[in-house]
Amino acid sequence: MKKSLKISKLMLKIWKREVGRILDTRIKVTAAAAVLFAMASLAALGGYQITSATLVSFLHGDTQNLTLLTVSMYLNASILVSLFFVVFKAITPDQDQLSVKLSWFPVTRFERNLGYFIPFVSIVLTLVLFIISIILLPAFIIQQVGWSFGFAFFAGLLLQAFFTLSLIQLLYNGIHFLMTTGKLPFGKFFTLFLVIVSIVYYAMETLSIEGMLETFTSFDYHAAYLVSPLMLLAIGELSAMEVNLFLIFVIWIGVVVASFGSLFLVRVRTEKRSPKLLRLLPIPRAKFGALFVKEIKSQIRSEENLLNFFLVAVMVLFVNLQFDLWGNEILLWVLAAIVGMVAMNSFGHDKKMIALYKIFDVKPYTAATAKTMGLWILAAVQLLIFCALTLTIPASGSGWQIAWVAVNSTALFYLTGTLIPLDKNSPHIGLLSFLFLLILLVPMVFIGNYLTSHAPQAVQAGALITAELLLVAAIFASHHWRFNHE
Repeated sequence: MKKSLKISKLMLKIWKREVGRILDTRIKVTAAAAVLFAMASLAALGGYQITSATLVSFLHGDTQNLTLLTVSMYLNASILVSLFFVVFKAITPDQDQLSVKLSWFPVTRFERNLGYFIPFVSIVLTLVLFIISIILLPAFIIQQVGWSFGFAFFAGLLLQAFFTLSLIQLLYNGIHFLMTTGKLPFGKFFTLFLVIVSIVYYAMETLSIEGMLETFTSFDYHAAYLVSPLMLLAIGELSAMEVNLFLIFVIWIGVVVASFGSLFLVRVRTEKRSPKLLRLLPIPRAKFGALFVKEIKSQIRSEENLLNFFLVAVMVLFVNLQFDLWGNEILLWVLAAIVGMVAMNSFGHDKKMIALYKIFDVKPYTAATAKTMGLWILAAVQLLIFCALTLTIPASGSGWQIAWVAVNSTALFYLTGTLIPLDKNSPHIGLLSFLFLLILLVPMVFIGNYLTSHAPQAVQAGALITAELLLVAAIFASHHWRFNHE
């Protein structure tokens, strides 16, 4: 256990070092704290405007309404945990330099995996608590629900989130062990695919509005909101529900213990050579063209990028076949936001080249422009492939808007990956990078929703233009800063 905590502490030190490079002066720390506080405050205001009317009816209703609120929010927490788990596993390499070095030390497989799992759990639970707090906390405070109610609700929420995370981790480690034991190819790809299919199938077969309403009188022990009776027990609102609390306790403990036990199964993967796609595409002699082509080649050869693309493509086909969404533009909007993930590990792949860029006098703005344009090409190619897979040809108006989402998604992922680069020298740094992205993105969504609902069109247009200019400026500034600090 001590060795696991030391590994976790080492990972946190590496993360702290990366954050320290960004916030290296008191002025930057103060400015970042002020901006984060302002965005969180505006997001809380937007969240309250969106959810206040519904939450008030729940909070001041009878026990049935309170039960439905608890069940629905714990279900939302489980959905967020599932989403974050899949995304983090997809963007994080199976192997990093620290795990290779640890293999030469007297550290057992369980100790190493537990050391990696502790920061992973911390990040996921922090994100879930942050998002749910923005939605609920303002209404809890304004409606004066009381500290005991708030503490019981969020404590139960964390227990539910940890249970869901443990259950998915158990499923993932079990499937991955079978894949590696059978020496099957594309183990991570098929593991994630089977995990996603299992989650979706379980949700489709067991979740229903009628079932959630019936939990008021007879609890169904659904994994997505298993802990909700404990919260109702803590506030004295469990009298009407038929439930076996001991069974809930046994299920919770059993899944958590089995999940930790599955850490014995996870092995360090051996290094593999990346595929040499676009090998015949020549590198131009001009600096800009060389950087542009190099970016396309390096990113299309990245194993993580290939895994993410094929995983999304298979899931798109699965969703279309299951729900008959052929030709539905809504799916393209979601995919347009996803294709930008190809940019997240771009700068991490390029860190070793910065010294060479300086020798050949490659300017930071030249590298940033060439790399971003190459990433836009890759995002566009992915989007066109997804259009073909979904049999969707968007209308001209919505087509430009979908393209705009893809462009901004790519730029935002690239900015995040430049500020906190993803590379194999920093274990699980993708978690920190994605945490940084979500801390910025979640408030922006609530602020954007609030402006769309309450601000005049002139203010909306001004806010949109300002946001675009700030994004472009941030990309160039971050690139210039990284060139000077690497």
